[in-house]
Formats: sequence, C-alpha cells, structure tokens
Amino acid sequence: MSTSLILAPALGPPAGCNCFSLEISSAPSATAAPATVPTEAPTTVAAATPQSGAPSATAAPATVPTEAPTTVAAAKPQKAFVRVETGCCRSNSADLMNDASLFVKAKGVKGNKKCAAKCLEASWCKAYEVGQSGCELHKIKADFGSGGRGCKCFNRVFAPGSAGAMPEIAAQPDDDETMTLLGAGCCRVGESGFPRWLTWLPDLTLDQCKDSCEQTTMCGGLEYKRQESGNSVCKLTVPYDSGAVRANNNKSCICYSKN
Repeated sequence: MSTSLILAPALGPPAGCNCFSLEISSAPSATAAPATVPTEAPTTVAAATPQSGAPSATAAPATVPTEAPTTVAAAKPQKAFVRVETGCCRSNSADLMNDASLFVKAKGVKGNKKCAAKCLEASWCKAYEVGQSGCELHKIKADFGSGGRGCKCFNRVFAPGSAGAMPEIAAQPDDDETMTLLGAGCCRVGESGFPRWLTWLPDLTLDQCKDSCEQTTMCGGLEYKRQESGNSVCKLTVPYDSGAVRANNNKSCICYSKN
C-alpha cells in the first residue's frame, strides 16, 4: 500500500490567513509479480564406457553335426516250406493221390499254418497238402501241382547237408496262405446263387474276419463287404467243393475260400 498527501484550501478561512487541510488517501498498490526462480536443469550422466580389460559376452558353442547311425537290415529268415505249383501235390514217380502209404491225414487240422506245424513235428514229413478236404502229410516231396484250386502243396526245406533233419529256421508260411482269394466281388454259387451262411459278424477288419473263419471248424470261406456307411460285414460260409464258389462283379465285396 502507498500513502499520498493532498493539500486542499479550507472553507471559510479567517481573513488574512491562508489555511490548508491535509487529506491522506490510501490507494491500493499493484501486487508485485512473484519472482521466477529458475529451475535447475537435470544433470545428464553419460553411460560408463567398459574398460578394455572387462570380460566380453560368452560366444555360443559351435554345433557339430552328429552323424546318423547306420541301419543294418536284418537277414530275412529262411522259410521252412516252398510252394509248389497251383493245386494238390503230385509226383512223377508215385501216385500221391491214391497211394495211402505215401501220406497221412492229420485229423482235425484245418488251415495252412496248422498243417505246416504238423509237418514240422514229424521228421519223415517231406511235404504237405492243405485244402477243403483237410491236411495231408506226405512222405515224399512233390514234383508238381495238379493245377486245381481246391488245395495247395508245399515242399519242406531242410538244412543244407542233411537228408531229413529239421530245418534250421522253422518259419511258417505267410498268413494269407490260409485263405485263397477267389476275386474282388461277392461270393456266389453257380450263376447267381447265394452261399449258405454260417454267421454274419459286423464291424470286423479283414484280418479279424479271416481269423474267425480259420478258428471255425465248419467255415469253408468268407465274404467281406465294406458298406457305404463305412461299416463292414464279415460273412462266413459253409464248405463247398473246389470251384463251386466264385466272385461276382460287385467290387464292394471280397470273396475267399478256406484251404
């Protein structure tokens, strides 16, 4: 705040006298602007430079390629039997079909694998014949096959240098030898007749269907069909004579006969 003095003439002064009155007025003074205090700029600290003797980052170890191991194929085992031509066992020097002294019927033995196992059990067995009529163990080797489709003939393979010893490796024939593929088609008898079915088994694989026929004494063959829905049907048939059952042209089926 500032103070000022004002001199003003007084009213009605006595004669010969000058009189003044003193007025004191107070006027508000302007507010002083606050002083600006300068802000100190932040101090920038430079990053420390690593000394020449400081340890450097560790380098990643070099990857040395590993050499792939060498795969050695296992030696294929020698089979105990070799397939003779299509059909039943026949000999150039003997009547294997009618001379009962040259073979023995293995009663109750069905299927290729079981007949082969029976031949391996007998030291005198030189060949075997398997078909719809059963299993025959032969005392002499076969020279050729009859050409029919009702049976198969296998000669036994003996170890080198032995006349009748057991083979070195008693490998069985392939599983597929148990069943004979008649064709890609549904099983039919004659022109268009259906076989007699033993049973229908749903949702089996083809291998399971074959096993079911092999383990069923009265099974003479099978028809395996894959339906449009994706499901399958395994149909087991009764035994039939050689050539009685054939496959038609329906490619949704597969027809087999049991040996």
